[in-house]
Amino acid sequence: MPGWKHILILLPILAAGLWGKQSLAAPEAGPSTLRNLQEAHNSELLARDRYLLFAARARAERQGAAAALFRAAAVAEGIHADNMARVIRSLGEEPWSHPGSPVVRSTLENLQASAADEVYEQETMYPDFLAAARAEGIEEAIRSLSCAAAVEEGHAALFSALAAGLEQGPVPERTYAVCGGCGHTREWPAPHQCPSCGSGQDGFQEVK
Repeated sequence: MPGWKHILILLPILAAGLWGKQSLAAPEAGPSTLRNLQEAHNSELLARDRYLLFAARARAERQGAAAALFRAAAVAEGIHADNMARVIRSLGEEPWSHPGSPVVRSTLENLQASAADEVYEQETMYPDFLAAARAEGIEEAIRSLSCAAAVEEGHAALFSALAAGLEQGPVPERTYAVCGGCGHTREWPAPHQCPSCGSGQDGFQEVK
């Protein structure tokens, strides 16, 4: 039977072994797709709030077409956030959001900045998030992220075109159609079928 000196020598070794087992058994962080969905959900909510402020500024500047487009984009971003929130809950978490502090400039500058933001999401953020979702095989996340990416591409084109028009002079007021299923946005009238999610014409909302 070992004496006390031997036991004292063995204690640090035994403790290290126990701690090592505990670290190996510690729960790992959630899948990257879940973290990405949380980030995307927060980003969409921030965009919605930002576009509503931009719409108010455009209306104050008597830029009706820009005000309508910003309101339509805000509706679309809210739809994206709701879709992502459903997926987040299905993966076992509650969606979170952090308030932002958007900077409101002139309507032309707001359009240009919005176009750049949408290009970043469509070309960088969503492709990265989709790659992770595909690698992890989370189909509902793939569908939600794919729809959002497709809509952001359309938003970037709409913002850029309207900014270019404003640089040339006044732009007539416009009405927009937003798909309630995925947020697809275009000038009114609504299409017979949404090109992004396949929803029917009656699923579109008119935004002025």
